[in-house]
Amino acid sequence: MLLKKVILAFIPPIAVFALHILLVIGGFYFKAEWIDIPIHFLGGASIGYTFTSLLQIAKRKKLLGKTHNAILLILVTSLVSLIAVFWELAEYLLAAATQIRWQSTISDTMLDLLMGLLGAPIGFLIRNKDK
Repeated sequence: MLLKKVILAFIPPIAVFALHILLVIGGFYFKAEWIDIPIHFLGGASIGYTFTSLLQIAKRKKLLGKTHNAILLILVTSLVSLIAVFWELAEYLLAAATQIRWQSTISDTMLDLLMGLLGAPIGFLIRNKDK
């Protein structure tokens, strides 16, 4: 039962990653660069959902004590920001290694990070509503 809940927690970011792969294969990021913005938002929301799910599992298993939702939101947003930074770093390294333009400008990278951070509380709220 626990393993099933953990696996289910990871479905949203896996779905967003699968969508990302389809968009890359289809060349949509080059055809419609704006598509990058909602994908980063969805990525942040899906990862926020996953971390919130994992925290709820930890609470039920008494691995996490009583914690105010504001603290949990800060924690989830912090974890999402860490993942977003790693994602952007991976894009940079991939671009450097392949000479394929994965990132256009520093402004684009900052917007990607912002969209991920804005998605984090949405994922938190959606998952917290499902308790």
